[in-house]
Amino acid sequence: MQQEIESVEAARGALADANDGERESRLTALLSALLAAFFGLLTAALLAAMAGFHHWFVIAPLAVLIAFGVRRLLPSESAIPSLSRAAAMGLMLVVVGAVLSNVVLRSNLVVAGRDGATYANTAAFLVDGSNLFPDGISEPFSVEDGLSFGAPGFVLRDDGTLWQQFLHSTAAAMGFVGELLGRGAMFSFNAFVSGIGILGLFALGRRFMGEWWALGAATVMGLSLPYVYYSRGSFAEIATLTLIAGGLWTAHAALANQPQLALGGGLLLGGAAVVRVDAWMIGLALAAFLVTTTWLREQQEAWIAGRLFTGFAIAAFIGLLDLALFALPYLTILRSTLIPLLLAVVVVRLLEPLVRSEAIRSLGDRIQSRPVLVGNVVATIGGAIILYLWIVRPLLPPAQIPVPNGLYGLEAIQIRDGIAVDPSRTYFEQSVWWLTWYIGLPLTAIGFMGFVGSLRKSLVRNMAAIRLIILMFAVPALIYLVRPAVNPDQIWAIRRFTPVILPGLVLFA
Repeated sequence: MQQEIESVEAARGALADANDGERESRLTALLSALLAAFFGLLTAALLAAMAGFHHWFVIAPLAVLIAFGVRRLLPSESAIPSLSRAAAMGLMLVVVGAVLSNVVLRSNLVVAGRDGATYANTAAFLVDGSNLFPDGISEPFSVEDGLSFGAPGFVLRDDGTLWQQFLHSTAAAMGFVGELLGRGAMFSFNAFVSGIGILGLFALGRRFMGEWWALGAATVMGLSLPYVYYSRGSFAEIATLTLIAGGLWTAHAALANQPQLALGGGLLLGGAAVVRVDAWMIGLALAAFLVTTTWLREQQEAWIAGRLFTGFAIAAFIGLLDLALFALPYLTILRSTLIPLLLAVVVVRLLEPLVRSEAIRSLGDRIQSRPVLVGNVVATIGGAIILYLWIVRPLLPPAQIPVPNGLYGLEAIQIRDGIAVDPSRTYFEQSVWWLTWYIGLPLTAIGFMGFVGSLRKSLVRNMAAIRLIILMFAVPALIYLVRPAVNPDQIWAIRRFTPVILPGLVLFA
């Protein structure tokens, strides 16, 4: 009798394990398919618009073709650790609830201006059959649309057409939806993308933490004001976050036991640079990851890092073409920051052959021989930098610019808010405090503590996967916390921090 009971219990356990495995495999397949489809739509819509053939019957088959190819490079077997039925149901409730609420509660889209309206107007021009140089006199929205948009993000060309001062992939994808389902429907595009982003954040977090912690992190980020706001508007931040989360999830699976996925992870990460120019910071982080893995003689990890960088470069090149050919004034505005960033990517990438020399590798060997000491020192330095930016820097003389922008800069904001007028102020010294406004002071503090602890852990235990996450977070965080390069008229300024820094802090916390 006892043997029969044990046999029944063993059978039940095996059945439960099989059900869990099926659940994880289904979620892996779903996320991979959604990421591939999203990447395919973005790139196909942009390429069609650049070629002057932005029509749904051109975009749809091209998107399917691209998505099919990318899907083969993304996880097909379980790339999400064990997942209970309760956690899976909770995740689906969060995703569906976020998508539905963002679709229904999009009142901020009735009347919109500034940057979001630039994307919306461009999408509407494409729906009307225009190319990426629309007529500067035409009105993209009519009274019948029930929507009103006004955008400053255009520059008039000599022939009376317009340059858009952003990359066009978001607008092109919205235009595809608008052409098929009507202009009102295209403003729900980001709402659906937000669901993929939450899935991606959960899948990435689950590879490092328990299922309920990962679900909590994805939920907190999904409920944060920037995530909700940009999910209900025509912005590029949610698309960028989604591609980065999916790319890092795929990259971690490649580093764990599926190196053949590295190119796919790189393509998703490069897709972020098709959406936002500053995603080239991800390229800088990937180049640094390649250099460190080569330097530390991590042959398998270095091979994967090389494929990640290659995939990134392939996709990101499309974004550079878009910028140079169809957004030239925007490139002119950005050249003082973009060109140094691109040069930094090239320089760091070229360091990879140099660190192969035995003299430099011997230094890496000595570092690896004392992992605890190195981990403690580097973590201490990282913590000191954070404390300086957060606590000390605000006490120093305020950050200023030599040539104020007048009413186009902070002066108008200062007058409106009734504070002391000083057009030279930037308020950059308060950048870390900006983060606390959106995820709270406790979570920001715990997030930075988690970052420092993860930094130490990655060095003490020589964990390349965590080192990649550290670099992905540290590069944009250091650049933007030192110099946000935007007026602090929230919620606009937080666009710099939404794709990487805020979700990174939540996951580290």
